[in-house]
Amino acid sequence: MHPEPNPDRLAQDRRSFYVGLIRAKRALVLVYGSFWETDWGSKNEYGVSRFARDVLRHLGVE
Repeated sequence: MHPEPNPDRLAQDRRSFYVGLIRAKRALVLVYGSFWETDWGSKNEYGVSRFARDVLRHLGVE
């Protein structure tokens, strides 16, 4: 498990995520998964982003 970011950093990251969502002109595709691979081939299994989970919950998908 990775360390929890400090509240200020988390709030800034949430705002950045939101800005990315609202800048979509016609459609938005939210791709998520339980892991991602680094450029070096390592597998990070942090799970679905907390911000993506918030969006999915809001849409009634999760």
